[in-house]
Amino acid sequence: MAALVIGVITIVSLISVTAGMRSTFTDIMSDMTGIWVYEKDAMDVPFSVLPVSYGEKIESIPGVKLVIPQIWGMASEVNDATPELEGGISMGLIAYVGTDAVKERLRKGDFMGVPIEKGRMVSQGETHTIVLGYGIADSYNRRLGSKIEIDDVEFTVVGIYEESLTMDNYFTIPLKTARDMRGLDADEVSNFEVQASDSRDEEKISAKIRFKFDDVEALTMQEAGDEMTGMLDTLDLAFILISMIALVIAGVGIINTMLMSVLERQKEIGVLKAVGWTSDDILKLVLWESLMIGIGGGLIGNVIGFGVVAMVNPILPFEVGVTPIIMVQAMLFAMAAGLFGGVYPAWKISKIDPIEAMRS
Repeated sequence: MAALVIGVITIVSLISVTAGMRSTFTDIMSDMTGIWVYEKDAMDVPFSVLPVSYGEKIESIPGVKLVIPQIWGMASEVNDATPELEGGISMGLIAYVGTDAVKERLRKGDFMGVPIEKGRMVSQGETHTIVLGYGIADSYNRRLGSKIEIDDVEFTVVGIYEESLTMDNYFTIPLKTARDMRGLDADEVSNFEVQASDSRDEEKISAKIRFKFDDVEALTMQEAGDEMTGMLDTLDLAFILISMIALVIAGVGIINTMLMSVLERQKEIGVLKAVGWTSDDILKLVLWESLMIGIGGGLIGNVIGFGVVAMVNPILPFEVGVTPIIMVQAMLFAMAAGLFGGVYPAWKISKIDPIEAMRS
C-alpha cells in the first residue's frame, strides 16, 4: 500500500502541475492577438536581433494593418540590487520591452492583452518614462510620478499595468532606451508585433512572412498556443510514464506480499476448499484483498497528493489545483495495480490441493 501511495502522489501532483500550466497558458493566449516575428533559431525573443528595415517590408504585405518594432530584454538590477520578485510567468525575473510610442497609439487592443490600470503608455519623444507591471509597482512601492532605477537608468513612472500573470514582472519603456540597454545598433530591434486588418487572415500572413524572410520565425498566437500545447502533451506523457513505473513497482511489491500472505494461510484455504469452496471462490477472495489494498493506497495517495499540491501552489507562478478527474484517474490506476498484483498469487493458491494444504 505504501508503494501505491507513492505512485498515486506522483500522478496527482505531476499531472496537476501540467493541468495548471495548460489552463494558465490558455487564459493568457485568449487575451492576445497578432503575429510575433523574431529571429529564426533564437533561443527566445530577448535574444533575437532583426534589422529595422524588415518592418517596412512586412507592412507592404497585403492584409497587414500595423507593424510595431519592439526590443525585449532582461533587467539585472533594480535600485542597485538584484530583483527579488515572486510569481509571474518570468519566474521572479524582471523583463522589459521597448516599444515605438507612435505605433503604440495605433494599436488595436491592449499591449499583451493587459490594460493600463493607472496612468498612460510612454509617449513620443520620451526617453526615461516607464510603465510598470503591477508586481513591480507593488514590490517596490512605486506609484505614478515615482522614480525607479533599472540597470543604472532612472525612470519616471507614467503608468501601471493592471494586475495579471502576463505583465506583473514586466515593464515598458521607449524603444530608443531599450535599444541602449540591450546594446543594439540604431538599425536593430529584437522583434516585430504584426496586427492584421482581419484577424482571420493571421495564419496566411504569418505564412507569407516566413516565405518572404528565410531568417525569421512568424507565429500567430494560435500557432504559439498549439506549440505550447504540444510541449505540455509531451510533458503529460512523460509524467504518466514516470507514474506508471512507480505503479508497476508497487504491483510487483503487491505480488510478493500477497504471495507470502496466501502461502502462510494455505492450511486455512485448504479447509475452505474441503468444506465446499471452489477454486473460483478462492480466486475471488484473494483478488478482493488485493483490490482493497489498491483502493486503500489510492485513497491515501489522493489525500496526500492533494496536500502536496496545496503546499507547492503558493510558490508556483501559476494556479495549480487537483481536479476530480485527476483523482479518479489516480484511483483507477491504483486499483488496477492492486488487481495486477493479486492475479498470480490468487491463481496459484486457488489451484492448491486441499489435502496437501491441510497437511502442510
